[in-house]
Amino acid sequence: MRLVAGTRAPECTFSTLRGTEESLSSLRGAPVWVSFSRFAACPLCNYEIHRIRGEWENRFQGISFRHFRIMQSPMEKLHEFVATKDPPFELVADPEMHAYRAFKVERSILKMFTPSSIKVGRAASKAGFRPHGTVEGPVTRVPADFLIDADGVIRVAYYGAHIADHVPLDVVSGFLAGYAERAG
Repeated sequence: MRLVAGTRAPECTFSTLRGTEESLSSLRGAPVWVSFSRFAACPLCNYEIHRIRGEWENRFQGISFRHFRIMQSPMEKLHEFVATKDPPFELVADPEMHAYRAFKVERSILKMFTPSSIKVGRAASKAGFRPHGTVEGPVTRVPADFLIDADGVIRVAYYGAHIADHVPLDVVSGFLAGYAERAG
C-alpha cells in the first residue's frame, strides 16, 4: 500500500556517499526531498541526475532543504557511476533496500516499456547515457519521490508512472516556495 500525503514519513537512517549517517528525524526543522532511483549504472537514473544538476542553481541554490537520492546499488557502485557526475545533493546506497520497503517503493514490469520511458531512454542515449555496468536490485524498480515538511510529514508522495518518471521539478520548486512562505 502506497504512502500518502499527510502521513508521517517513515523513520530511516541513510549512509551517504560523503560518509555521514543521516536520520529523517534528525533533519526536522527543514524540508527534505527523498528520491528513489533504480541502480547506479542505470542510464535513465544518471540522465535524471544530470538533468537535476543542470537545473539546481536556477531552482534550488540558496534554499534551505536536504535532498537524498537513494539507489539500490552498493556504495562502491555509486562512487563508480554516479559520484563522477558531482551531484549537488546526497547520494545514498541502499542495497538491502530497507528504505525502499519503508517508503513502499514499487516494482512493475509493465512500467518498464511505456512510450514515455522509451522516449526518456532515447533522450538519455542521445545525451551519452547508455547502458553499462551491472544491475543491482530489481530492474523493474519504479522511481518514487517524497517531499517531507519540517515536521516530518509527507506533503507530496509521488510514485512514478514508468521507470524514468520522477516528481516534476516544478512540483519540488512549488513545495519549497510554499514552505518558505509558511515559515517566513
